Amino acid sequence: TAPSAATASSITLQLTVTDSLAATASATVIINVAAVPPPPPVLAANAGLDQNVAAGTLVTLSGAASIGATGFTWTRTAGPIVTLTGATTSTLSFTAPSAATASSFTFTLTVRNAAGATSTDTVIVNVAAVVPLVANAGPAQTVVPGALVTLSGAASTGPISTYTWTNNAAVGTITVTGANTVSPTFTAPARTTQLIVTFTLTIRSAAGATATATTTVTIPAAADSVTITAATYTAATNRWTVSGTALRRSGQRVSVFLGAIGNTAIPIGSALVSATTGNWTFTTAANSGPIPAATDTTVWASSALGGVNGSRTFLRN
Repeated sequence: TAPSAATASSITLQLTVTDSLAATASATVIINVAAVPPPPPVLAANAGLDQNVAAGTLVTLSGAASIGATGFTWTRTAGPIVTLTGATTSTLSFTAPSAATASSFTFTLTVRNAAGATSTDTVIVNVAAVVPLVANAGPAQTVVPGALVTLSGAASTGPISTYTWTNNAAVGTITVTGANTVSPTFTAPARTTQLIVTFTLTIRSAAGATATATTTVTIPAAADSVTITAATYTAATNRWTVSGTALRRSGQRVSVFLGAIGNTAIPIGSALVSATTGNWTFTTAANSGPIPAATDTTVWASSALGGVNGSRTFLRN
């Protein structure tokens, strides 16, 4: 068997024959064995794994895993036109386009070796659609004083980087916790008048784009609460003196009645609440108030604004 070698070789063979008289004769032959050509070098293109990217992303494709390549050429074979960087190097880059619809790219990598052989591979890049930056501050709310109020910007869309909440209430009126989060909170303060607070949500993307939205929170005035601090009936002059306090100080009137709470059949008198102190008091003219029966022991008061009534056992002088 002729040997296999990368270089040519020559083999010389000699044949010697002998007859019956012991005479001999010889002859030679030369066999030339050609060299075995080396196998072609291995060449395999590798364009990398397929990718799913967001709009605006800098996409990098690499053919560095290709085998035996000395030259690289990248070609866009499908997808929108984009500016390519490094199309004749092992690394290709481009910026994923921003569009309202998704897009898909196919790139073909062709590699060459020193002998001029070529190999190809393809890679797919899917680009997600742009989600518009839209702020949503949530629905308007009406809450009771003392309630824990939660705002929410969770319905906002787009590439949101930061949330910022502001409001138009006077400084110190409300204290917001988490003003730079998606869902801040605050406790609705007690009010003597209705308060409507407008909250503005500003969202910002990493690129600096912004969007705003507003919502309102209505805090009704707290119901009034009336307290009787003193009540005296002077029998000699048939005169009543009654005083107390009220939660609401908007100048509303408090009325006082003889008997149990809810019985308005026997009015004693009324007084305006001081807008400064919340106190009220009145004294009836002599012989003008109702004369209590021996079984009467209490008086009660109600606010013209409604709310919690107050009662107290009165003194007889």
